[in-house]
Amino acid sequence: MMINRIKLFFLLGALFVSVNGIAGDKEIIAKYSVSIDQQIDFVRNLLDKSSISKRVKESDNQDAKQLYIESKELHEKAINYNKQGKIEHAAEALFYSTEKMFRAARLAKSDVGSSEKEKQQYDQLMQSVDALMIALQRISAEKGQVAEADEIKRIAVARIENSKILMENGQPYSAKKELNKVYVEIKTSISKLRSGETLINSLRFKSKKDEYLYELDRNDTHHMLVSLLLVEKVENASKKKKAQTFINEAAQLRERCEVKAREGDYDSAISACEKSTSLLIKAIRNSGFFIPGS
Repeated sequence: MMINRIKLFFLLGALFVSVNGIAGDKEIIAKYSVSIDQQIDFVRNLLDKSSISKRVKESDNQDAKQLYIESKELHEKAINYNKQGKIEHAAEALFYSTEKMFRAARLAKSDVGSSEKEKQQYDQLMQSVDALMIALQRISAEKGQVAEADEIKRIAVARIENSKILMENGQPYSAKKELNKVYVEIKTSISKLRSGETLINSLRFKSKKDEYLYELDRNDTHHMLVSLLLVEKVENASKKKKAQTFINEAAQLRERCEVKAREGDYDSAISACEKSTSLLIKAIRNSGFFIPGS
């Protein structure tokens, strides 16, 4: 099953390359087979000989270069796993090596003028983190758990400073990734402090649109949490596959909710968004992590 998943990803990757014009390595794609050894060779060519590789290596984008390094490391892991006879582990490492390489290519392909947009996105995310930090302090005082909140804040401040350094060094992708972790951790901590209370019941919205925007933000938070937990911490392939089913359904509902919102039907949009978030929570729990919510 894992091999089939890798095969599908490589074929999708080839389609992505063709559509986006990042590379035209048809001869490499044509050599693909389900053999794990040939998969290793495929990724090696992708990393060292393809036009994707050339684009990333020549890019000034530090995030793209970092992703390239991580992709190379995963490829080396795949080789070692294969030598040990751990075929599924090797296939999974190749999957993420390829994924990181295509992400690096997208970053390397970004327009030079996108730096201002990256800064705006970073600043907006920082404002959200600051607002959450204030909410954490207020709620921890209400619950009599100031010490716990102070520890969370200490860790968060260190990560925020690290994200600022990354941003100053021209690595907006890595900076936002670090800030996203802070955002998710604080939101999760607030949920735990409330011991299962739903924030929705304690809020008063001025309009259905405001409520929709709240649910959209809540959905984004859980989606980030899914990415952090499933991609970085879950190694069990079958758990990931089952969780992916929930994630796919959640994505469909999220798309429906956005369509309904554009039509002005905020009641339906809110309902679809809530269901999408519930599926993301199921994906997280199915992967072995507890998270408050329903």
